[in-house]
Amino acid sequence: MRLMTRASTIIAMSTLVMMTGTATAATCDMSTAPAAPAVPAATERSTASMLSAQSEIKSYINAAKEHLKCVNSSRKHNALVDQIYAVADEYNTALQEFKASTR
Repeated sequence: MRLMTRASTIIAMSTLVMMTGTATAATCDMSTAPAAPAVPAATERSTASMLSAQSEIKSYINAAKEHLKCVNSSRKHNALVDQIYAVADEYNTALQEFKASTR
């Protein structure tokens, strides 16, 4: 009798874990990471374009951070983190160049 009760408990717990995993997966779109925005080219940089790019990049970083919660593969996780840093570095370099050119 105890074995049956224990088996039922294990099955019930397994079902709950599977259902929780399914609910989490259903809220995550694992197939698509957010697209990285473009940083304005040197010839297209203005205060307005740099502010617009800054806003787009902040939104991208926040969306990418949310997407990271859904990534189960450490390889994909690391690749997305690397991409986030690359976009931020590209923007920061462009911003420094823009500031230097407007002094």
